[in-house]
Amino acid sequence: MLLSRKHRFSLTSAIRSVMDMNQHDLLYTDLDRLAAVVAEFGIDVVEPALVDALADRALARGASATLAGIVTDPTEPAAARIRAFGRLAMVAARPAPAPVLTAA
Repeated sequence: MLLSRKHRFSLTSAIRSVMDMNQHDLLYTDLDRLAAVVAEFGIDVVEPALVDALADRALARGASATLAGIVTDPTEPAAARIRAFGRLAMVAARPAPAPVLTAA
């Protein structure tokens, strides 16, 4: 399903309003909302910046670069992108790894 830019913006504006795109600070509720939009309307209606933020957060938590490449590539089939999105969202929902502290 293809939606107009105006409709596409309205679908993700609530998600974008609570995200700091520079920090990629996705809250668990943001991930849930984003997943609900993908489930109902497909991955193509989600703005690329949101998909990039999800991929960056998942990569920081050890996700596969291949999955990140698939989900961020609009030329990949929608079904493959949705599957990759689901796997990345699971990794992105994990807590951030704790920094390793060493005594000097």
